[in-house]
Amino acid sequence: NSFCTLLTGATDYEAKMATPLSDAALTALLRHSRRIAVLGYSATPSRASNSVSAYMASNGHRVVGVNPAAASAAPPAGIAAIVPTLAAAYETFAMTLDAKSGDGGAQPAIEIVDVFRNPEALPGIAAEVLELPVKPRLVFLQEGVTHAAAEASLRAAGIDVVSDRCILKEHQRLVALASGL
Repeated sequence: NSFCTLLTGATDYEAKMATPLSDAALTALLRHSRRIAVLGYSATPSRASNSVSAYMASNGHRVVGVNPAAASAAPPAGIAAIVPTLAAAYETFAMTLDAKSGDGGAQPAIEIVDVFRNPEALPGIAAEVLELPVKPRLVFLQEGVTHAAAEASLRAAGIDVVSDRCILKEHQRLVALASGL
């Protein structure tokens, strides 16, 4: 996987952006979805999952890292929590929604699942996503991460999927640059 940073110079990034989700739909999801669970989160600052999570948190998103090996670590500034499972991330967000509105079921506790895992793990990840009480709006598979069958099962459940793309780059391309950030 390539490191998600600002786009500089010529790249084949645009050529890899084949997805049924339109730019307008993705822009709306990135602008209005505030709760992101990052699967494969690393507490190591040099890892892409760490820097992408920090970027999304600095742009108004509430981020929970998901990694069983890092779950005992204290979350860095900007990261709400580091938890061992997607279900634990769901509960972390659901508690906040319940406290704010008294109705955590009205909207998805996790709005975006951002995946930094090997493609071989995607069938299991898709199954975990489909077991959540309220499904996320979007599953975002980072650069180099695709799995046709897992993606199809998520789409069949009404979940938008973006694969082989970087959420940081997409946020910069569609939201930050358009907003003058």
